[in-house]
Amino acid sequence: MYKIYFSKKVENKIENFILIYRNAFLVLFSDTGIYDEEIIIQNYIDSSNNFHKEILNDIDEKLSLDEIFWYKVLNKNKKWIYFKLISYLVFIEYIEKDNLRIIKDIEFNKK
Repeated sequence: MYKIYFSKKVENKIENFILIYRNAFLVLFSDTGIYDEEIIIQNYIDSSNNFHKEILNDIDEKLSLDEIFWYKVLNKNKKWIYFKLISYLVFIEYIEKDNLRIIKDIEFNKK
């Protein structure tokens, strides 16, 4: 099993993705006058937090495997994989060093 390391760039991209994901919904339901507006907003915040955990868990699950069969080689050291997560395609660029996979970049594309 490989250990997974997220570069700061990747951590920031994941955080920004979750903030954009969350804020898109919050803008729609802020100050609408709907009876349970605060409950709806809190449920969506909780949902986005769970989505964040799901992203991290899926990355760890897929990249910690001893062998990944669906990767593409970018150059001598860099590889990338992609997988579906809910309605998004997640593209990950990584490198391998010993028993460590370092995630260098990540992209989220709406499917």
